[in-house]
Amino acid sequence: MFRLSECTLYRIRNGRPCFRVGVTLKARGSSVERNQVKRQIREFFRTHVHLLGSYDYNVVIPQSKKMAYPYAKRLGECLRGQFVHVISKK
Repeated sequence: MFRLSECTLYRIRNGRPCFRVGVTLKARGSSVERNQVKRQIREFFRTHVHLLGSYDYNVVIPQSKKMAYPYAKRLGECLRGQFVHVISKK
């Protein structure tokens, strides 16, 4: 488990040659805002395939986070900064 400033990531080894991604997100905010958050997550995982290995990842967005405009951008920056830093250490 990786607890980041904008989300929590769970990582479990799978028996496959690639990674899989799941997103847990409460139905709050508009569908446009939720889809922007999901796109940020998918884009991060697409561009960082070489770091991810054979794991299942579940990105959990806390209920306390507001889905308003800057959140999707902050989430992308959090994943690129904090998660890459943590994962490269392991």
